[in-house]
Amino acid sequence: SRQAFQKNFSLFQKRGWVKELEFEMVCKDGKVLPVVLNEIAIKDAEGNYLMSRSSIFDNSDRQGIEKALRESEERWHLALQGNNDGIWDWNVKTNEVFFSSRWKEMLGFEEWEIVNSLEEWSKRVHPDDLDWVTQAVRDHFAKKTPFYITEHRMQCKDGSYKWILDRGQALWDNEGNPIRMAGSHTDVTDRRKAEEELQRQIQRSQLFSTIALKIRQSLQTETILQTTVNEVQKLLNCDRVLIFRIWHDG
Repeated sequence: SRQAFQKNFSLFQKRGWVKELEFEMVCKDGKVLPVVLNEIAIKDAEGNYLMSRSSIFDNSDRQGIEKALRESEERWHLALQGNNDGIWDWNVKTNEVFFSSRWKEMLGFEEWEIVNSLEEWSKRVHPDDLDWVTQAVRDHFAKKTPFYITEHRMQCKDGSYKWILDRGQALWDNEGNPIRMAGSHTDVTDRRKAEEELQRQIQRSQLFSTIALKIRQSLQTETILQTTVNEVQKLLNCDRVLIFRIWHDG
């Protein structure tokens, strides 16, 4: 602090002022007090120094706030690095959005390939999902829901789609207008695939059970085949199912 003060005092002698010089002073009780100095020289008509007018302010509160902000930012960055979710932070007024590195990586993009725009999100939502997902956002902004939560498909850089669990919480101003919403993306593609495969297994099991029941009810070959065709058609949701009957003599 003493060296900084001496350096700036030399500058003060040359230019006649110093603004927001930060240094530390030792109080009577030995406590070190951070202060801010503003000083301007008063000169006579010939440019000779007569006196200086200065003000010194206690800088403890500001330094404490800055330290708290730095620590908060450090915790935020650590949370981003240690979290497997993608983080987003949307300024609703400007439509600027912060996307974390993990958010971009999840979709196969490099850091520089995604800009801070809401369109980066909206243009990648699957067309079949965009309307109802947008409505979910509107409902949350209207305070119809305590949180924004959806599961929808997002397009990756290679053109494929991933299932994303999208969660967020909005902030409103005093007039009730949404001003900001922040949240996270979680890749749930593997879970959705497992659920879809389980559903297919259940449907196949139900199909075999239905066919077996119909077979027990009738031993007529034509009836069995027609039952099988009807049930497979329902399962596959298709217009036509063909079963070829081959006789042993060709």
